[in-house]
Amino acid sequence: MASDIVDYETAYSIFSGIMQKIKGWEDGCDSDFLEVGLKCLEFHKGDLITLASSPLPYKTYFAINILQKLSVEKHIPACYLSVGLEKNKLIGSCLFSLNSKVGYRKIYDGFFRSEDVQKINQSFLEIKDSPIYVVNLPNCRFGECCDKIQSLVEEKKIELLFIDDFFLFEDLLDNDNPPQHRKKLGEIMIQLRQMALDYKIPIILMIDMLPEDEKKKLTLSDFKKNMIIPYLSDMVIFINQNERSDDACMEWNEIHDVTISVEKNKPGLLYDLNVQYNQELSLFE
Repeated sequence: MASDIVDYETAYSIFSGIMQKIKGWEDGCDSDFLEVGLKCLEFHKGDLITLASSPLPYKTYFAINILQKLSVEKHIPACYLSVGLEKNKLIGSCLFSLNSKVGYRKIYDGFFRSEDVQKINQSFLEIKDSPIYVVNLPNCRFGECCDKIQSLVEEKKIELLFIDDFFLFEDLLDNDNPPQHRKKLGEIMIQLRQMALDYKIPIILMIDMLPEDEKKKLTLSDFKKNMIIPYLSDMVIFINQNERSDDACMEWNEIHDVTISVEKNKPGLLYDLNVQYNQELSLFE
């Protein structure tokens, strides 16, 4: 049937879009994209992005790596908003570790050596004026979160927003009825997507998930009853540890092979990035 045939003009348009995306990776000239300093990964300004991983802390440290690349190195204003536990000490310790190359646990616990002090002091000078804003709103109403985001955009001119512990909004916790919960979740997703468009910033939702089979990698099907999340997201990213062991504990001096999988990407290509995660320094490389 004629309707099943892709005409030349449509095919050329699709091909041109792909080539423009690849060119953007190579020279970083596309002003509609925000490069995050990790291989070819970049976020489209105005996109709603879902970042999911298992309950291991990959997504949090991944977000902190991006904050370090954008806000510390390039002075791009960004915000990490937590709806759950306070993350100030965790984020501060990781940023100092990434900048000074002193082990994260040493800084977090305060057991570093005298030779580390100079490195940490130098790191402080580099970080102290960085436009990173950490906001803690435990179990807040979604409307309160919206007001805070608006003030951050207007007053701090943020260009990137992470929202951690997304499912802990009071609006979602108050809904024990599954249909009502899904309806409210959809309403929140739609509002966040519109905010990303209106403010022209990437908004990244951070979610803990478990795969159907613990030995397998996360995929879109693992959203199960929350399929509205990938449906309304412009981009979905999974962080999977390769060759997962039965031991869920992570030694602080380990280096892990990790795959960052872009499973949905409205403005571009789907791809996998194979990286290493240095647990001691909280570093993706």
